[in-house]
Amino acid sequence: MLEINIKQAVACADMALSDYVKLCIFDMDGTAVQYANSSFQSSWDAVGIAAGKEEEWIRRRDYYFPKHDLYQEWFEGNCNLLNGVEVQPILDRVLPPPYTPGFREFCGYVKSEGVKIGLVSSGVDLVANCINKDVSLDFVVANILHVSEGKFTGTGEQHVPLWGKGEIVKRYLALNKVDFKQAAYFGDHDNDRGAWSRVGLRIGISLKNHDLHSYVDYSFKDFYGALELFQRIAGQKDFK
Repeated sequence: MLEINIKQAVACADMALSDYVKLCIFDMDGTAVQYANSSFQSSWDAVGIAAGKEEEWIRRRDYYFPKHDLYQEWFEGNCNLLNGVEVQPILDRVLPPPYTPGFREFCGYVKSEGVKIGLVSSGVDLVANCINKDVSLDFVVANILHVSEGKFTGTGEQHVPLWGKGEIVKRYLALNKVDFKQAAYFGDHDNDRGAWSRVGLRIGISLKNHDLHSYVDYSFKDFYGALELFQRIAGQKDFK
């Protein structure tokens, strides 16, 4: 847990938020965005459903999700299912992203306080890049779907293994020269546990099962709760 005294922070109006937190890292699917397609609220599922592959897509998801060692096989198979599908009709259905309430406001606030923000997601780069344009992230790491002449090629690049976010978060803390005690990670599901373990402030957003509460320091239904917490940390008592 972040080694600050929240009560002390509230009392110190002259302290900036960045004196306590220097980097916020977000999961995407189910955390920054919430697609209304399943309990996973996933950009992958949104793309597969938009491509007309729902039955096979969901069958594969339910088979592969518990099998941590088969993620590469799952990833490659999903890429292949999209082979030859036109990209623009998919974008028209999945964008703009359905942001979790308060996400954009939270990003704007912490950036104004000098805090860096980044995204580490096993989700689809087409959605992650749109988020980047909307909130000006300092870095984005997501899985890439290859496109050529307006169509998916059936291949991609896996940059964030579903169960390997912890190592990616550790790497970006080092790249940004941020001590883990001054970093926050925001997630929602079981595969965020590794990332939470790498930071000092662990925050759950719309947690998908009750057991996850033991892995986080704070839990909120959306980013408005997180915004109030960070305003408290900054010593700003007058909430909007």
